[in-house]
Amino acid sequence: MMVKMHPGCMIVAVFMPMSRSGRMTLSAPILYRTLSMIFSIMHDEDADQTTAGLNEAGISVTRLCSTGGFLRAGNTTLLLGVEDHVVEKAIEIIRNHARSRTVIPPPLVHGAMFGSGTVVQNEIKVGGATVFVRGVDAMIKV
Repeated sequence: MMVKMHPGCMIVAVFMPMSRSGRMTLSAPILYRTLSMIFSIMHDEDADQTTAGLNEAGISVTRLCSTGGFLRAGNTTLLLGVEDHVVEKAIEIIRNHARSRTVIPPPLVHGAMFGSGTVVQNEIKVGGATVFVRGVDAMIKV
């Protein structure tokens, strides 16, 4: 019996009770793939290009709108259910499209009430992505 294995698969042989001839019989193999769930939180500006890059690589993505961070800027959370051998490829695509950059937010004026206002402008690093990877027991598409 020859079984073609796919990367990231584990084979489990299931033995059936003995046949009339007294031999154990092997049923058809059951394939279990090792899966991961990737959560990637990124700035809204990076989400379109990242999603397009993942889709071009054949990786399905679910997008969720989210808000948070220091500037309370719009974020996007991407959810990806992938086989384990695809995780590094997905992270590389995210890394290539979700770049960090430096911005100057609107100026803050300190002491404006007393007429001696000083304008404070600080550069802030935004963008990039925060990526979480978790193992998944099963992924069912219905």
